[in-house]
Amino acid sequence: MNRSFSRVALGFVVAAAAVINGSAPVFAAAAASAPQYVQVWTGSDHVLVTWDSPASDGGDSNLTYTVRVAPLDSSSAITCVTKEHGCSVANLVSGTSYVVSAYASNSAGPGTSSATQQIWPGKTGPTPLALKATQNSNGTFSASWQQVTSVGDGNFSWYAVEAYSAPALGAGSYLGKCTNWPVAETSCTISSLKVGPKYYLQVSTVTTLGAGLPTSPRLEVFAGAGSSGDTSSATGSKPSAPTSVKAKAGNKIVRVSWQAPKSNGGSAITAYKAIAATSKGSIARTCAAKGTSTSCTITKLKNGTSYRISVVARNAIGTSSPSTKVTARPKAK
Repeated sequence: MNRSFSRVALGFVVAAAAVINGSAPVFAAAAASAPQYVQVWTGSDHVLVTWDSPASDGGDSNLTYTVRVAPLDSSSAITCVTKEHGCSVANLVSGTSYVVSAYASNSAGPGTSSATQQIWPGKTGPTPLALKATQNSNGTFSASWQQVTSVGDGNFSWYAVEAYSAPALGAGSYLGKCTNWPVAETSCTISSLKVGPKYYLQVSTVTTLGAGLPTSPRLEVFAGAGSSGDTSSATGSKPSAPTSVKAKAGNKIVRVSWQAPKSNGGSAITAYKAIAATSKGSIARTCAAKGTSTSCTITKLKNGTSYRISVVARNAIGTSSPSTKVTARPKAK
C-alpha cells in the first residue's frame, strides 16, 4: 500500500475515533504568511516599523511579531518582539545602512518574512509640521501641512499621508491614503473612509533614503458632518538637552542619571539615550530609557578606561543636542 495514502487513512481513523469518543480532533497549525503593509520610518538613531496582520495566520491566531534590523554588511541583527502591530528599534548608528524585515510566529514556529527594506538612520527628511484636515463631504477630507525646509542627505520623493485606526505611532491598522498618491505638494484629499468612526492621520517626508518619522501624535478626525482637526506638532521642535547629568562608575558599568530638558519643544519626550564615548570621541556603548525615566546603566565597558558620558533626549520632532559631558572610569571592586 502507498505510504502517503496510509498516513492519510490513519489520520481519518484517528479523527473519526476522536469524534466517536466525544472529543474534537486537534490539527497542527501551519506557519503564518508574511505581515502585510510593512511600513518603515527612520529617525536619527532609531526606526519605527508598523504592519498589518498576515493574510493567513496558519490556523493559529495567537501571533507574536518579530522585527529584525541588521547592518547591510552583517548577519547580526537587533530585534524587537511584540504582540502589537508596531515597534521601535533604537541604538542604531547614524549614517549606517540597515535592512529591516518582519515576520509572525505561531505554534508552528516563525512564518514567512516580509521583503527587506533598506534604511539610513540620520539621513532621512524631517517630520512635516502643522498637519490639518477639514471634511469636504462624508468620508472625504482635505489635509494640509507645512513644507519641510530640508530633506536630509537624500532627494525629495513625496509626502506620505495615511489614515490609521489608532492615535499612537505603531498602533492600529492602516485604513487609507491620499487619492492623488504620491503627493508632491503640501495638501491632498483622502476619500472612501466610512462615515461614523474616528480616524487618525499622519504625514511623513519620503526621500530617496527612505521615510522620516511621521507626525506624533496622529491627527484625530471624525468622519461626520463638519469635522476637522489639528495636531499638537504644529509648533513643535526638538527638545533642549537634558540637564544635571551624573555618572557613577562600577565594575565594567556606568550608572547614568539626569534631569529632563528645560524645554520639550512642545512635544512629549519619548526616549533618552546615554552615550559613553572614548577620549578620541568614538562611541563605545550606550543605554536607552523611556521618556518618563531619568536613568539607565551602560554595560560592557572596559575597566580602567576613562569615558565621557553625555545624554540626549528625543521627541516626535527629533533628537536634542548632547548634554554637558561628565567623566567616569569603570573599575573592579
